[in-house]
Amino acid sequence: MAEPSFSKPLKLFSVVYFPLESRYCVIPSNWISPDRKSCFWPGPKTKKPSTLIKSTDSVPEDDWKN
Repeated sequence: MAEPSFSKPLKLFSVVYFPLESRYCVIPSNWISPDRKSCFWPGPKTKKPSTLIKSTDSVPEDDWKN
């Protein structure tokens, strides 16, 4: 079986699984770390994170958790 190729660009949104919370979430793909093993998540002071999740233009801020 061929090795998967990670050189392809990411889609606009990705489904991620958070094992500590045992839940899935759809997030903008640009929130995913370059190694694709983690993602960024809005900090507790972020206003309206649900609005950010729906926008592919949202960019992780410096205070977001990884």
